[in-house]
Amino acid sequence: MKTILCIIQIPPPIHGVTLMNKYVIESEIITRKFNMSILPLNFNNNMQTLGRFSLVKVLKFLSSLFGLFKRLLVHKIDLVYFTINPTGRAFYRDLLYVVILKLFRVPHVYHIYGKGIREQIHNKKHVRRIYRYAFSRAEIICQSERLIYDIENISPKTPYILPCGIPSTNDNGIRREEEKPYDILFFSNFNKQKGVIELIEILKLLNKRKSKFRAVIGGGGSDYSKAFLDNRLVEYGLDKHVTIIETFNSTQKFELFNRSRIFVFPTQNESFGLVILEAMQAFLPVIASREGAIPDLVIHDKTGYVLNKDDLEGFAEKIDLLLSDNKKINEMGINGNKHYNNHYRLKGFEEKLKDILETIILKSAKRSN
Repeated sequence: MKTILCIIQIPPPIHGVTLMNKYVIESEIITRKFNMSILPLNFNNNMQTLGRFSLVKVLKFLSSLFGLFKRLLVHKIDLVYFTINPTGRAFYRDLLYVVILKLFRVPHVYHIYGKGIREQIHNKKHVRRIYRYAFSRAEIICQSERLIYDIENISPKTPYILPCGIPSTNDNGIRREEEKPYDILFFSNFNKQKGVIELIEILKLLNKRKSKFRAVIGGGGSDYSKAFLDNRLVEYGLDKHVTIIETFNSTQKFELFNRSRIFVFPTQNESFGLVILEAMQAFLPVIASREGAIPDLVIHDKTGYVLNKDDLEGFAEKIDLLLSDNKKINEMGINGNKHYNNHYRLKGFEEKLKDILETIILKSAKRSN
C-alpha cells in the first residue's frame, strides 16, 4: 500500500478547507487504497485567532517543520498531499514546507482551495519567481476550470479538476415540509470577504422597497462581532426583521437551512462556496456573487441567480422577485437539489480524488525508473 503524507489543516476551527481535509482523511474510499499519514497544521483554535501573531503559533510552526523533516528522513513517502495556502502571509509560511519537499525531491501535489495568485504576482517579477519556484514540479488540483487562470502563469502543468463535494443529509431526496419562519438565510463566517455587511445593505434596500421579509444571519467570528452587526441592524431599522444566530453547530445549521426559503450569499471573494452546496441540498434557491466556481454551482435562472458582487440593487431585486413567487422558489429549489445530487456528492469527490492520487503516484514512479 502506497503512503501519502498529508500536510493539511483540520478542525478546529471549522471552515471550508478544514472541513474538506477532514472528509479526505476520514474517507473509507481513500484510506482503503492508501496509507494516509497526517501532519496537521493546526495553528488556530477558533476563527478569531486567524491571521493573528502569537508565540504559540510560532512554536507549533517550528515543531511541524521538524516533524516534516523527520518523517521524510525516516519513512518512505510515495506522495505528499499539501493543501497549500495560495496567497498572503500564510503562503510564505507554507513556502518553508515546500523548500523541505524540494530538498528531499519527494513527489507532491497541491490541492488549491482559494484564489488570488494572479493578483499577487501582477507586475511583481520577484513575487512571480517565488511562486514559480514553489509550483515547479508540483502537480496541482483545482476546484474548477474557471480557476485555472489563477495559476496559468506560474505552473507549466495542466491541473486536475476536482469540484468539492459534501455528505448528503437527505438521502431520500424528499423536501422537508415544515414551517419556514425565515424568508432569507445567510450563513458564513462574519468576515469582510464573505459579504455579511453587503447582505445587511441588501436588506436595507429591500426594506426601502417596502418588501415584507424575515431574515436570519447565521455563523460567527472573525472580523465582525454579533454586537457590531446588531448595532448596524438597529441603525438601519432592520432589527425587527433580522435575527442573528451565532452557531457553527451542524444540527443548528441544518435546522436554519430547513426553516428558510431563500439562501443569499453576496460573497466578495470566493473560490468555491461549500455553503451553497448545503443550501442546494436543502432545496433552497441561491442568489450569489459571480465569484470563482460559483457560476458552476448556481445555474443562473434555473437554480437561482448569479450577480456581480457589487450589484446590491440586483440582489435586492432578485430577492423581491422570488419572495413574490413561491412556485419559482419551489422549482429552483428542486432544480438545485438535483444539481447537487448529480455533481457534488461527497462520494463522487472521494472517488475522483482517489483516482487523481493514484494517477500522480504512477506517473512519479515512471519518472523515477
